[in-house]
Amino acid sequence: MGFTLDDFKNRDTLTKIQVVIMVQMEKPPLTGFKSLSLGGQRKFNEKLNAYIRTFPEEGWESKLQEDFNMACIEELYTDTFQAESQFVAILSTEPVRLRREGEENMD
Repeated sequence: MGFTLDDFKNRDTLTKIQVVIMVQMEKPPLTGFKSLSLGGQRKFNEKLNAYIRTFPEEGWESKLQEDFNMACIEELYTDTFQAESQFVAILSTEPVRLRREGEENMD
């Protein structure tokens, strides 16, 4: 069976596709989709749709894995790759009390 929307919901598949497309767009491979401009997101979606159309009906997983491995070899596993220059979102799980205007000094 070919690539389906359910396959796209798989986190591992989604990450691999995103890395492949970012490399095609000449962006750092670990660039997040949401960090792209609206125009960049549009181009990403166009390339994504074109890329998925290249998947064979059977064995698309092999093609994706091969393309992902090639992207990693060419972009990540090099002497020039600098992990410290990659954007990493900071996630805080600490609760934050939001205050209304005028509540600054109330506790």
